[in-house]
Amino acid sequence: SSVVSQETQQQLSLELGRLKQETLRLLENLVQKEKEYQILLRQSLEQKTQELHLLRLKLKPEDSNWSAAPFRGNADPELTNWLKQQGADLQAIKRFAEEDYTLSVVLNDITKDDLRYLQLRGGLLCRIWNAILNHRQTSGKTSAHVVNALEGEHDMGINK
Repeated sequence: SSVVSQETQQQLSLELGRLKQETLRLLENLVQKEKEYQILLRQSLEQKTQELHLLRLKLKPEDSNWSAAPFRGNADPELTNWLKQQGADLQAIKRFAEEDYTLSVVLNDITKDDLRYLQLRGGLLCRIWNAILNHRQTSGKTSAHVVNALEGEHDMGINK
């Protein structure tokens, strides 16, 4: 029984040795494949970074021309400053300029529907409209525009 047990132990030791060697071989393969994967990943990342950089270079001149040049000549500077005070971004200011609005027209004549037509962000639209209403109320104007605007808000269920 002890001889059989020693033979079994030797066979198990040999099998264990082979398994250890196979494990080491597989581990070396895994490390090699991981290195290859990292190289490919690094190359891909560098390529995408370069492509992104080229796209930014292509878009940058067009973007700066598109955002600033079209309305520089016809924008009312007083309106531009007033809109900035209300938190308007360049895109919103551009929309006002494209419609040839002046500060006087905005403060005295524009309606909330006119503002909606400009497709402003909701928060900005509310801030601008509230500033217009405040101006109209503090300037003492009780024109039909103010009355109609307030009635229109009341009909729509909007309370200031």
